[in-house]
Amino acid sequence: MVAMKLQARVAVHIPGAARLDNGVVGLPSAMGAFVRGLADAVEDLDLVAYDPPKNGAENRDRPDYQFDAPASLRLISLGPKGSMRDLPQRRRRVARIVGNVSHEWDVTIYRLLNRRAGLVARANRCPRTVGYIGGWTRHVLAQIDLPMWRKLVSQPALYVIDRETLAIAKQAGLFLANGEDLIDHFGTLGVPTQLLRTSSTFDADFFQVADRFTNDEICLVVAGRITAPKGVFDAFNAFMLLRDRLDRPVRLVFIGDGDATAQLQAQADSAGVRDAVEFRGWQPAGPKVLQQLRQADALLHLSKAESMPRMVWEAMSQSVPVIATPAGSLPRAFQDGRELVFVPVEDPGGAADAVVRLASDGALRRNMIAAGAEAVKEVSVEAITADLVGRIVRCWPELRVV
Repeated sequence: MVAMKLQARVAVHIPGAARLDNGVVGLPSAMGAFVRGLADAVEDLDLVAYDPPKNGAENRDRPDYQFDAPASLRLISLGPKGSMRDLPQRRRRVARIVGNVSHEWDVTIYRLLNRRAGLVARANRCPRTVGYIGGWTRHVLAQIDLPMWRKLVSQPALYVIDRETLAIAKQAGLFLANGEDLIDHFGTLGVPTQLLRTSSTFDADFFQVADRFTNDEICLVVAGRITAPKGVFDAFNAFMLLRDRLDRPVRLVFIGDGDATAQLQAQADSAGVRDAVEFRGWQPAGPKVLQQLRQADALLHLSKAESMPRMVWEAMSQSVPVIATPAGSLPRAFQDGRELVFVPVEDPGGAADAVVRLASDGALRRNMIAAGAEAVKEVSVEAITADLVGRIVRCWPELRVV
């Protein structure tokens, strides 16, 4: 883990919920590795989060990434998230809790997007703040061809997110984003933004093999939210095209859940290929997903719009070649034919061609596996946490690392 520690009490406020039971922390998958890495990099860590809902928790609130909490980690519970009806009560409660403890904090880190972060920010008495954003909902949504009614329905929530995020970004002493597209976006809003990529893979979780496509069956994986904007139907259609183009059987595995799952299952049943298409459902980030990625010959990441998708890094960390659309910051992070293969958006035929190319060109896929493994070393949890601590100390030299 991280060898040097920041000698400070750091608070991190996350979107989603968290719990601490019998010395075990439970967090949403997207936040778990980051908090775990941060806990090893600072002297004391306060995890500021709402309580998990008792029933019907959404993915972002499932406390399914778990690890043993070090003695230096303290959970600051903000109580239940509640709804708009109890906003006044929640505002008073959060103000009281944060107001009572924030004088102890040396640094506050806000993980964004987080539409409830404003309640914490307004009560926070800590003088040093860091904002770290992984995606920009309105920015990405504008790139997706959705029905107008869906975009209109989302506007009130997006307005709140925009307002709260920009307020934190403008008052932060250090503002970070995990993709160049986000840096460009916030630059137009007058917010100086630095690049800090992120993944959920620790050094010990890296898995190296020299080659793929060496088994009697080819396994293609789609991982993440199973929704139309993620290109899941393009992946299915590419799979259908491949069944007659390869010299081996092909299996398609979906890891994740979303509103496109039922339609995909119906299409697989209708096409008579249900036995070759697996739906494994929601899986927590970390070892469980990584173990399943290791069984794949390629990841199909055919999103219509992104910022900097974490799953691409996860696949590379497990020596899995990636076929992706040039969405978001991907073209600025990777070179076509070196770390991955790019295919056009909404082009199942192009994705199928890329699979055929990898299956038939051993030198290409072996070079891609090696180049991807080198690239992902720079964004392991340990690497990005050490980088973050270094930037904090450079921003506030009165803090020190020992």
